[in-house]
Amino acid sequence: MARHKYTIENYEEVLRLHVLGNGYRWISEKTGFPVSTVGHWCSGRRKPFSAWTEEEKAEWKRKKLTPEARAKMSRAHTGMRHSPETIEKMRLAKLGSKNPMWGRKRSRTSNL
Repeated sequence: MARHKYTIENYEEVLRLHVLGNGYRWISEKTGFPVSTVGHWCSGRRKPFSAWTEEEKAEWKRKKLTPEARAKMSRAHTGMRHSPETIEKMRLAKLGSKNPMWGRKRSRTSNL
């Protein structure tokens, strides 16, 4: 899939076609832009960087994440730490016939 270089002229053309009453799919076929991009532009959720005002660019730069903030987010998304007691309970809950794979004849050699 080719990436588009969106210009402010492209953006204004899409908005003009939308104001005339055309649907997202028709505009997408006419301009060659993805339907999702056309939808985002017409609904005001997003616009190409070339159409940003200086205030919008300054706001975006101000909101950039610092390395410390990125590290905190990474740690927050690494998963839950379980105590040794909880780990043992989870292990026992899946032993023997309680294991979802129990009794299935699923090995690589049995399919040959």
